[in-house]
Formats: sequence, C-alpha cells, structure tokens
Amino acid sequence: MEPGRSLRCLSWNDNISDIIQSCVDGRRVKLAGAGERWHFHPQYELTLITKGSGKRFVGNHVANFTAPDMVLIGPNLPHCWLGLRNSSGYSLQFNLDGDHPLGQLDEMRSLEEILRQANFGVRFKGSVVDRVETALKVIVGQSMLARLAKFIEILGEIAIGVFKTPG
Repeated sequence: MEPGRSLRCLSWNDNISDIIQSCVDGRRVKLAGAGERWHFHPQYELTLITKGSGKRFVGNHVANFTAPDMVLIGPNLPHCWLGLRNSSGYSLQFNLDGDHPLGQLDEMRSLEEILRQANFGVRFKGSVVDRVETALKVIVGQSMLARLAKFIEILGEIAIGVFKTPG
C-alpha cells in the first residue's frame, strides 16, 4: 500500500505473478504477485479476473472458475488462485474498518452486510461485474480525488450487486 493511502489499485495482463500497481502520481510499479500463493493481508480485496480460468481458494472454500470472476475478500482471510498464468485482471485492496474516516460515515452503513459477508468471501455475478469492470479500467489512471470518487462508486455497485459466497 502506498504510504498514507487507503486504496491500492493493481492489475495484471497474462501473468498473475507480474502485477502492476497504478500509483496516483501516474507511476506504474511492478510488483511480484502473491496471487498464486496462499496468503492473507489486513486489507479488503476486490479481485476481478477478466481473462482466464483456474481454481480459486478463499478461506475453506475451493471452486473452479472461468472469467469473468469477481470476489470480495475480507481482511486476513487466506486466499489464492491456481492456473492463472495466462490470465488478466484487476484487484483493489483497501482499508475500510470502523476506525477509517470513510467507514465512519452514516452513508457507509449500507455496506455493513456485504463487508460482514466478505469475512467469508463473496462472489458476484451478473451485470454488477460488468459495471465494476468498467470502473476498474478507469480507476487505475485517475488522480487521488477522482480515484476516491470512483472507489465509492464501486462500493455502491457491490452494495447493491447480487452476491453469494464463493462457489
């Protein structure tokens, strides 16, 4: 996570091990991806696989998937994907606990249920996936304030999206 930031925008094209972090100053920083290794982190993670197929592990749930595949993973929930060598996608990692200033807004209460469900993993299906994909394509190139606005738009989409636990 960039110092002082509560949101990290990641993407990859053709190999989940070659992650690009899109910084708000326009830099694109290469990172070694951890997606194919069992891992966890303190941030929420919204991941959208736009190309590829494989096996998704979220907590104690294992399932095969084919793109598009979008999941929301809660803080410290172990996860990984296998078979994504020829895949592309996006990932947003973010902090949004009750101590985070954004999380303290009354308007954010509409996210309480989906964030609670994220502790077990949430898979999204249908048109919400297309709308979020459109937003993710834009967010990676935006300035800090525009990125925040687009992030809130994405949160709104997932709050109303049709969801179920990964499967």
